[in-house]
Amino acid sequence: MIMVLMNNTPLGSRRYTRLSIVHFARAGAFFLSIFTVMAYWRGDTALGHVLAFYAVMVSGFSIYVERGGKLLLAQWWAGASIVSFYFYLLLTGAYHGTGYLWCFVFYPIPYFIFGARIGAMVNALMIGGAAVSLLWPDAAWLVVDYPMDIRTRFLAGSVALTFLTYIHASDREAAEHEILRLTARVQKLARTDELTQLLNRRAAKEYFVQKLSEIKRYGGQFGLMILDIDNFKRINDTFGHDVGDRVLMEIAAILRRSMRSSDLVARWGGEEIVIMMPSADSSTVRETAEKIRKIIASQPMQVCSEPLSISVSIGATVVTASDTQESALKRADDALYEAKRSGKNRVIVRMSEETLA
Repeated sequence: MIMVLMNNTPLGSRRYTRLSIVHFARAGAFFLSIFTVMAYWRGDTALGHVLAFYAVMVSGFSIYVERGGKLLLAQWWAGASIVSFYFYLLLTGAYHGTGYLWCFVFYPIPYFIFGARIGAMVNALMIGGAAVSLLWPDAAWLVVDYPMDIRTRFLAGSVALTFLTYIHASDREAAEHEILRLTARVQKLARTDELTQLLNRRAAKEYFVQKLSEIKRYGGQFGLMILDIDNFKRINDTFGHDVGDRVLMEIAAILRRSMRSSDLVARWGGEEIVIMMPSADSSTVRETAEKIRKIIASQPMQVCSEPLSISVSIGATVVTASDTQESALKRADDALYEAKRSGKNRVIVRMSEETLA
């Protein structure tokens, strides 16, 4: 039986990652374009070509992500670009051996793109590769001859920055998970009846709108019942509201056991409970309603000092594409009124004119 209706999508995490990639790519393309122009202006065409290549590539995956490209591909595309450009700056020194200074800019970015765990792994790859390149004796691939003090301080600073960034990213993810947990709890509370732990009227209306939209688009139908406890006011007046509350909880428990997992059961208000059955026709609705009525009528409830016999009346209908929420609910409510007026403890199914035709 459907118990909770909520959007469990993580707190925009995929959207956040997309936005992070786009924002970093735009910023990167902007600065790379400036440095490309400066390199060509100085006559350093080799550096200008490399910077222009990365500027175009970064702009490309920014557009790709904005247009809804696959996020996983964009993440690894961005990661590969960051790592390769990082090593280019470190190994060649770029302009007058100052490229290594820009390497510090790249350490935080993988955390925004991949999260704390994979971001730390990417940083470890970068720092590990840098350590090998800077500390390997006479490394042929290291174009710039950095002083040893620069090499050791660069590596120490890289480790410190990575460690601090990892702590920040981990704390941020933990906070996001806690927000997700609390949001899910609030959403559940907002859609759950406190007494019966069934869905409440708001959740039932949302589900109704969703199902009605589906059958209008794809065809089909669903069953709708309104169940009302007979003589509920007299129960409250005679035995007290505590007993009335226990009666509601007992009936809610019976419905949980009796309905399909795909059915929705919600407290509509007071002693009324709404049941919706996807893809159910009139015979299924009638049979199910009669089964519920008989189960409740045949089981005296131990809710006070003596067993209490309870009965319910049920008004039911089948909702089709020609219905509105108001028309379907009115039809079920009219059927319930007829069941009450004709003696209670019975089921009345009222169909729309279109269904009868």
